[in-house]
Amino acid sequence: MEQAISENNIAFETALSVIQNSAQIIKLIENGEIVVNEEDTRKLFQHISSSSPYAKEKIDSMIERSISEIHKELENNPNYSVAHDLQQWKQEKYATTVFKAIRNKDNVDIRIIIRPSDGNKIIFYEDTELDALDDIDYELWTCDENCNVKMLTLGDILKTTGINVIPLRKI
Repeated sequence: MEQAISENNIAFETALSVIQNSAQIIKLIENGEIVVNEEDTRKLFQHISSSSPYAKEKIDSMIERSISEIHKELENNPNYSVAHDLQQWKQEKYATTVFKAIRNKDNVDIRIIIRPSDGNKIIFYEDTELDALDDIDYELWTCDENCNVKMLTLGDILKTTGINVIPLRKI
């Protein structure tokens, strides 16, 4: 990010202000006060990862915390069956943040997609997470910096983001 800021001659304070005011910018776009094309709009919702050892260490820590807290939640929830041992659950995972569970009410194997939600946002890093979300039997679970665990539904996401139009891709 620092490189992009310096290459484009943008003052760091200006870039920080844009990031901090992104919600207001989105409202201006929605109200038609700022006109952007569809591709520019999509870019507003894409995260650009910084490649530093600190950033990697931070996200790894957030993911580990989320996995542990969500495992505890599911293990104590009578609606789910998961491996009782956290290490065993990790060994049986489909991908870094995609895990096995059984939904007890219908005895169905499901995928649990785990994402940290620190800073009140979820960032998807891996294609395997999106592939799992493309399946029928999945649930998206989050854990924030205060260890609050929550399952998110599509309705939660639509209400939180204010999205009310979803363009469908052509098959």
